[in-house]
Amino acid sequence: MAWKPMVVINRMKAMKEVLLTCGEDTADRPPVPIFEHLGFKPRSQGQYINPNTMLKKATCNVIASLIFARRFEYEDPYLIRMLKVLEDSLTELSGLIPEVINTFPILLHIPRLADKFLQSQKSFIAIVDNLLTENRTTWDPAQSPRNLTDAFLAEIEK
Repeated sequence: MAWKPMVVINRMKAMKEVLLTCGEDTADRPPVPIFEHLGFKPRSQGQYINPNTMLKKATCNVIASLIFARRFEYEDPYLIRMLKVLEDSLTELSGLIPEVINTFPILLHIPRLADKFLQSQKSFIAIVDNLLTENRTTWDPAQSPRNLTDAFLAEIEK
């Protein structure tokens, strides 16, 4: 293409053959000047890219947009803290102690046992409560819903 040599494969059989027999030769991509200008430079050879952090932030932003009509910047400390607390919360719930407590709920009557192992749950609930409170204080029932929370509040009003 233009001044760069390019190979075009136009049949499925040829594509399979090239990808299976010449994997090393087809594994790399040429640099893209626009991406380099935006700051996406090629990584040092042999290192992989872990998209987990970006995908978590993107998913959180989609959910926050729908529920609260709010989008967080990816470096926003509030978003980073919320994701950390959520991850800790999910780790807490999948541990041995919560399973034992769910199996034997009488253990919840032991002072401070559940509080000790469910601290992240409480922190996450507090974060969501803050977002709900912020949404509720700016809600105008006379206006059309901005998000799912407004629609829910409107249904409660009915």
